Amino acid sequence: MSALLQFRVDQKLSQEDLAERLGVSPGLISHYETGARPVPAERVRDIVVATGGVVTPHDLRPDLYPEGFEFPPEMLMEQNEGQGRLFQEAD
Repeated sequence: MSALLQFRVDQKLSQEDLAERLGVSPGLISHYETGARPVPAERVRDIVVATGGVVTPHDLRPDLYPEGFEFPPEMLMEQNEGQGRLFQEAD
């Protein structure tokens, strides 16, 4: 199971929920989850931000991002400014 699919299942989100947040179609989310289409490099940061970092750049594109790679915090804050995350924080 892909990290993106695992995140979505764990958070009880539909493909439509995630697609809406990312501004793509639910079908494209399905392609990303199954590996039928790779996540474009320019979309990786959006997904990392939307998942609160639960899904990592390496999870999405191991061919581009080594394990342990993290975007600089200012890149994530700039992208996430005024937007809510999709995940539920533990109480």
